[in-house]
Amino acid sequence: MRNSGRGGGRHGPREGGTGGGACDNPSRIEPGGGHGAHGKGKFGVRRGAQARQGAASGAEAAVGRNRILELTAEFLKTHPVSELSTVNIAKVAGVDPALVRYYFGSKNGLLAELISKSTGERTALSLRYLSDAGTADKKLKQRVRSVLQANVDSPYYHEGMVARIFNADDDAARAILNDLAQRGLYLAEKFMADGERSGELRAVDPAFFHMLVVGACSFFVTGRPLQEAMRGRKVNDRTLDAFAEFFVDVVLNGLKPRP
Repeated sequence: MRNSGRGGGRHGPREGGTGGGACDNPSRIEPGGGHGAHGKGKFGVRRGAQARQGAASGAEAAVGRNRILELTAEFLKTHPVSELSTVNIAKVAGVDPALVRYYFGSKNGLLAELISKSTGERTALSLRYLSDAGTADKKLKQRVRSVLQANVDSPYYHEGMVARIFNADDDAARAILNDLAQRGLYLAEKFMADGERSGELRAVDPAFFHMLVVGACSFFVTGRPLQEAMRGRKVNDRTLDAFAEFFVDVVLNGLKPRP
């Protein structure tokens, strides 16, 4: 596949890590390595038998890290990221704040892991659509529609990404940012390469293309009040479907091979 403006040619598939190059299975990328029960965790959070007040006991033992991540996602659907704290999430989960700190270390650790988990889920869904047999317009419509829905279902994602990842300067933020970049680049390169092989698309910069998809889908949801003010009605599923159709029509007409 030709590559415009990125230099060095297309990255070959590469699994694991967060260095240069896309991976052949981006849903398996885990920035920062694994997270054992002792020492430094996935995002540099210290864990161990003596962490904070020690391991959980009783009813708290039934509330694992995944459940806390689920409850955090639910909390952020109705609260801004600025209101997120280990104390608030502990109240929602019905556990001692020490348990939340034991798993994640801090609010930042919790938010970072939630963003990483959400990114992995989004990538897996997009990859499934892009791997389906079908035309380029079908694949792109499915991907755009899934990104729109994910942004509706997880309104905290963009705000959390900006607050915790884009505006931060720590190892955890850099690992997630690099991971996010490689996942997005892989998806864009796969879509473009498949379209070129089928003769449906011409080569364009995959990084620009990814930013176009993500930017359009993100602002369409975060800018919902503007959309509703222009149309005089609420945004609903039919609106999302119509935007996906519009996006595909406009973008793919511009990407068709030129004589």
